Amino acid sequence: MRKLVTFILILSSFLMSYSQSTERTNALLFGAGIGISDGDKLMGGGPVISLAYLRGFNYNRLSFNPELSIGFFGARFVTDVPDMYFNSINIDFDFNFDLLRFRGLSLTLVAGPALNQKKGLIGTGGYPPGNEYSEYFRSSDLTFKFGGGIKIMPAGQKIIVEILPMNFRVGNDYFMEGFAMLYLGYRL
Repeated sequence: MRKLVTFILILSSFLMSYSQSTERTNALLFGAGIGISDGDKLMGGGPVISLAYLRGFNYNRLSFNPELSIGFFGARFVTDVPDMYFNSINIDFDFNFDLLRFRGLSLTLVAGPALNQKKGLIGTGGYPPGNEYSEYFRSSDLTFKFGGGIKIMPAGQKIIVEILPMNFRVGNDYFMEGFAMLYLGYRL
């Protein structure tokens, strides 16, 4: 696990410092959305927020996008599991590729490895009836994120908008998250 984390850090620092093109974008992005999380013991839905950095390469057609996100999930609308409340904290090392581009609008594909940690409380009452026992839960996973959407990045303007309606993270122990995000960014 340490070798993989070291490799990802070295690769990310290399990619952030190397570029062949003269046109590059550096931007900070803030995202908000809604998601679901499912795993071996946890299942729920709720809001997701994130903070990301965007570094463009190859005339901004390819970009490296490290991201820190946190989801606040609960089983409010799921009736056949115990009550649970948990957080899903993710560190993503995404690569965004503009598949199609027309002026400032592009169809973007997102993929990359991610580190995930979930922790929370399971069993605060609920299903099965009469259950009064609780347990704390904590789990860490190495996951893979993939998705896509639309990026609006007009030339000469400081504001960037990304609409990513389909994003997924998959990992071990039946872990899966799906979420839709809206990002607002500012070019540096």
